[in-house]
Amino acid sequence: MLQFLRLYVRQDDFVQTVAKARRFAEAQEAARPKKSVRIVKARDRDHSAEVAQHGQPNSQPLIEGFQNVIQKVLDRTQTQRWHL
Repeated sequence: MLQFLRLYVRQDDFVQTVAKARRFAEAQEAARPKKSVRIVKARDRDHSAEVAQHGQPNSQPLIEGFQNVIQKVLDRTQTQRWHL
């Protein structure tokens, strides 16, 4: 905006400068793409089924997943040691 004002409002008074600055700001905002929100269909999930007793979250699937990953890594390291 500073460059625009330096170029186009040298001989203008304060009121004219403000008017041109406002027009410039409006033009800049109009040129920006509008942000949009996509609504994704909600999956029909029963979240209450994932909660175990006493209101604690059911973390068993997560623990099993971690165990699987750790087991795969350990199996790879053992396989690599046998080849060395």
